[in-house]
Amino acid sequence: MTILFLGIPAIISSFFGLKFLLSRNEMPIASKILGAYFFMFTIILITLIISSELEGSEAAIVNLFSLLFFVALIAIPPTVYSYSISLTDFKFKKISINHYYLPLGLLLINLLSFIYLSSFSDEEDFIFTVCQNVMDWSNAVALFFIFPILNIFYIYKTLVFYREHKKKIGDVFSYEEGINLKWMLNFILGYILFISSTFIVYLSPINQALIPVGVFMSGYLIYVGIKGGKQQIVKFKTPVSPEDSVVEITPESSIEKKTESLDSNKKEVIKKAAVAVMQTEKPYLNSKLTIHELAKLVGTNSKYLSSILNSEFKMNFVSFVNKYRIEDSKNLLISEENKNLTIEAIAEMAGFNSKSAFNNAFKILTKETPSSFRKKHL
Repeated sequence: MTILFLGIPAIISSFFGLKFLLSRNEMPIASKILGAYFFMFTIILITLIISSELEGSEAAIVNLFSLLFFVALIAIPPTVYSYSISLTDFKFKKISINHYYLPLGLLLINLLSFIYLSSFSDEEDFIFTVCQNVMDWSNAVALFFIFPILNIFYIYKTLVFYREHKKKIGDVFSYEEGINLKWMLNFILGYILFISSTFIVYLSPINQALIPVGVFMSGYLIYVGIKGGKQQIVKFKTPVSPEDSVVEITPESSIEKKTESLDSNKKEVIKKAAVAVMQTEKPYLNSKLTIHELAKLVGTNSKYLSSILNSEFKMNFVSFVNKYRIEDSKNLLISEENKNLTIEAIAEMAGFNSKSAFNNAFKILTKETPSSFRKKHL
């Protein structure tokens, strides 16, 4: 029963683990981290299977995988966080070994204990008893104390990162599709349910639970494998020029300090240039417009432009761009020659890359939907 319903997700996780570890795409670090994430689940699932299927002479194999089970459990929470931040270039620098001191420490304790206990069978031996107790207590502490604490800590950090990422998108990009990482919320929720399911199987003798648990685990692993394979690195930085640095998320007081390095005349020049570029060249019609591209047209860098948009216009980049897109779309919506065009077509003409983004932006600025605006004025 166990091998049937947990074997399938184990095969799926090992498949995606190999796929991502061996992949050579443009985001190698994220792929390797995701591959490791899948292999940790593979270890957990194999442990659950062999602990219920193997007995007697295979006891050493059961014991070894049981020890790796605890290590994999406490290594997963920091891996969730590491994978999340590896999807952008504004937060991730390199994999920090600091996140893995506890898993590595537990791995060392378990392997040394396993080697000693497998080599000596005298249970009356003092060192044998010490090794057994240290290993048992270490794994118990890891399971019931370290693992819950690590999950709370790293899930919180991941959600904070997601919030910062979502906010920063509006400072750099004029669109969200493909870069908003919304699927990461499902990734985290699924992870929580996956771990909960693992504990149900680990602690519960009820075999009936294996069917829904196995189906859910398979579905979750396939979902993460597909989404992870499609996800591209979200690049906030640009190689346009050395000066064109990405703007850090800072409170308004810090933004004001940044603009102090510009005298009032230069601020006014940049402000007028930004408006002139938007009105004459209409770069907002490019649905993939970024602050780096607009800064280049204005004749400044993205750091100064972002600061001026915040301090002078009281807007972030996406709000500034969408203001022009919405004004353009109003004319398109009430034009007689466009009356047969769909809302989606109008959205594309105005520079939006999706109908939903257009509807949201339009409603925020006008307090009504594009459809109701069109009916009112046509």
